[in-house]
Order: sequence, then structure tokens, then C-alpha cells
Amino acid sequence: MNISQELKRVGRSGFIVLPRDLIELCFEDHSELPLQRTEVYIYLLLCARYATQSPDGIQQRGSVVTSMRSLARHVGWCRSKLKLFLEEMEAEGLLTIEQMVHSLHIRLLHYERLCYPRQKEQSAVTEQKPRPSLTDLAFAEFWQDYHELSQVPE
Repeated sequence: MNISQELKRVGRSGFIVLPRDLIELCFEDHSELPLQRTEVYIYLLLCARYATQSPDGIQQRGSVVTSMRSLARHVGWCRSKLKLFLEEMEAEGLLTIEQMVHSLHIRLLHYERLCYPRQKEQSAVTEQKPRPSLTDLAFAEFWQDYHELSQVPE
């Protein structure tokens, strides 16, 4: 399954809200390792920072700080396969990778869209206020002039 192609269709058939605790239970009970590619991406979404600020001030919402070894162990992959997967996801524009001295900083670029779909929809609706037509503007100007000349209250 091509994750970047699937992301283009996200939300077109609706959303369901699942508590993080429930999803975490699914991954804790998941004894069938290795995980599939889509499951790894969902696991990264689950591990991503939810709060807007972290105590260290470095980690942003939608980012994961881990090590390649730890992440590979959790998903049941070897480190080389995981590295290749992350590089592919980065090339497809799904995430960015920053290698730190003792950690790996992964930023999920579609985190807001996937985890906060209503905010995007509401902001799009408020931004798309219809502009009044030229006819409406001309009539409003005429109406104002009419009331000024006739001195009849609007």
C-alpha cells in the first residue's frame, strides 16, 4: 500500500475518533511482528508528540524523538529496513528526519491534517467568505445615497 497515495484520500469517507489509549492497547497486544508499512506509519502517529510545547523546548507537536534501534525493535524490523522506509517516506514528503547525536528526530508533516481534521475544515470555511458582487455593492451605494437624499431612515 502506497501511504502517500492513501493520504490524498484521507477524510473523504469520514473520520472516527479513537482514544490514544485504545490504539496503544492495539499495539501492545500486537504480537504479529513485523508490522506492515501502514502500521508503522500509524505507530509513528501514535508516538508523535501531542502537546504544543515540550519540557525541553525542542520537540514540536507531530514529532517523535527516538532511536533507530528502539523504533526498529518496536516495529519488528531490522534497522536497515527501517532506515530505508523512513528515507522513502521523507522522499514522498510525509516526514522529515534529523539525525541527532544519540537520537533520531522524526517530524510527521501531515500530523495536523490527520489528527485535527475539524480545525482544517472550519478554518477553510471561515476563510472562504463569499465576496459581495459588483451589483450588490452598487445597490448598497445607491441605497445609502437614496436614504441620504430622502432623509428617510433605513
